Amino acid sequence: MILKIWEEYLAMSFFVRADPKCYGPLIANAQNDFVGGIDKYPKTISKAYNMLVNYVSPSKIFNADEQDGGMLKRGQHSWWCRLW
Repeated sequence: MILKIWEEYLAMSFFVRADPKCYGPLIANAQNDFVGGIDKYPKTISKAYNMLVNYVSPSKIFNADEQDGGMLKRGQHSWWCRLW
């Protein structure tokens, strides 16, 4: 029981401390859903990592790269997010 609580704490800490420039809307949506009674927070560190890695921000949908028509594919982030 204690290990499960500890893992949830670490997952939550990892998730909410992600770069707000890249993941702000994802974190805000999770917070707003929680206030509305829907818990979408990750329960494991692996789930938190996967949520962040596979997230595509609505404001980062278009990319300057013309090879793929300017669209980011699932799991891709702007150059700024890829630096970290």
